[in-house]
Amino acid sequence: RWESNQELVLILIAYGGEGLYYFVEQFIWLTKSGLIDVKYSKLLQKISAWAELVGYVGSVSMKVRDLRKLRDEETCVASTIEISVSRGIGCDDEDEKMEKIKEKKTLKVLSILQDLADGLMTISDIGDGKGVLSAPSVVSSAGLFSAIVSTHK
Repeated sequence: RWESNQELVLILIAYGGEGLYYFVEQFIWLTKSGLIDVKYSKLLQKISAWAELVGYVGSVSMKVRDLRKLRDEETCVASTIEISVSRGIGCDDEDEKMEKIKEKKTLKVLSILQDLADGLMTISDIGDGKGVLSAPSVVSSAGLFSAIVSTHK
């Protein structure tokens, strides 16, 4: 369930882009297997890459919203801890909650960075390997970073 119309739009962008990407990828596979004329391959790859990029934009936007909510929650818990300490009250539950929030924030930031790296590789696909962002060192570094983040998650 979504909390606002803005969140609904972001969900539609993220999952719609991703869904279209996976759908078009099936046609690319059909061109590679010879069931669809290969002349459509380049167009299908462009559509696929654009859909993937749209999905990443939506995904990053949703994750940034989530990160803001976690920061607000962290501020609230920090305030509760501060009040508890000033009153001499134990706050073990809040300390534990704060650790969980920090862990979630770290994973969310890593996930955002991974999506940005994957988006960078997608931009390279859209540009047909031309331009500064398509340099082999840039694309391979983005791919390596994305893979490292995947192993951490």
